[in-house]
Amino acid sequence: MFLKRPFAYVPLMFLITAFLVPKPCAAQTPKTESQADASLAEAVKQLQEQVNELRTVVSDLRTESARYRVETSELRQELHSALTRQTSGPDQVLQVAAQENGTAPQTPGESSESKQEDRQEAKAAERAARLEEQYDLLTGKIDDQYQTKVESASKYKVRLSGLVLMDLFSNRGWVLNTDVPGIVDNADPLGRSNSTGFSLRQSQIGLEVFGPQIAGARTHGELQADFAGGFPYAPNGVTFGLLRLRTGTIHLDWAHTSLVAGQDAPFFSALSPTSFATLAEPALSYAGNLWTWVPQVRVEHRVTLSEDSSLALQGGILDGLTGEPPLYSYGRAAQAGEYSRQPGYAGRITANKTGALDAM
Repeated sequence: MFLKRPFAYVPLMFLITAFLVPKPCAAQTPKTESQADASLAEAVKQLQEQVNELRTVVSDLRTESARYRVETSELRQELHSALTRQTSGPDQVLQVAAQENGTAPQTPGESSESKQEDRQEAKAAERAARLEEQYDLLTGKIDDQYQTKVESASKYKVRLSGLVLMDLFSNRGWVLNTDVPGIVDNADPLGRSNSTGFSLRQSQIGLEVFGPQIAGARTHGELQADFAGGFPYAPNGVTFGLLRLRTGTIHLDWAHTSLVAGQDAPFFSALSPTSFATLAEPALSYAGNLWTWVPQVRVEHRVTLSEDSSLALQGGILDGLTGEPPLYSYGRAAQAGEYSRQPGYAGRITANKTGALDAM
């Protein structure tokens, strides 16, 4: 009996605890819930304001588009009636000539009136063309509001692009890459040289992001990748092209100056042959064309000389790559150019004239 007595106090202890513990919880819970409700209400209010602003913009665009439609229709009717009067004029003159057996000379007043009508008709046609152009522009803006967009995790815009390209190739002669021919050599030890096949590894994926203004400069970044990064050691591995980084750049653009950092083609040799057959590597890449994708930082300043001519000054530093294959699959070893502890330096002056491009 003595051992069971301590358990008789257990209900009393739980009862005291039940009265003591909930009191601070009851005092704190309403405050936390009220704060959460207030923040949620504020977020909902902001979303409602943004939705109302978007609705107002779309409504204004629709109203303006409808007004332009009405004006375009009226101008078309006026132009049609003017053309009808112009085409019916010679017939009336011929009828009068047939009745009177001659044509009456046109007075100076009638000549000036006809010229004025012609000018008015020309102005009406020009105005109709402008209205049609504005209507097409507004229609495109409205369509942009309704099309599906790429969602971004931030408030800044993201643009996704891509290219699916299948190559059907047939080669006469042994080449290093059958789908992107480059170096041609003699037949292999078994005497085989000709080949035919398919490839999709030149397909590309692109991503462009737009950031905030920094020190008055518009910021954006670009990333390009394809599937020409090699092949896994697996059965039919030639169809499993590995993803490869092509270019990736960050841009800061002012009115007349740009700062670019990232991996890109050499800015002092920006032009390369373009073809759907050689997207993985530009043609003539190892036959005189100074091409590679190299990490770099460059600055460009543009000077306007006249309405149709300008001058661009470019300068920057580049990674000291020498074309060596990497020594390891994962770790990066320095190349011969990087052992000098000096980057590559380059500069370029470009004179641009409308319809012509000359680099010095």
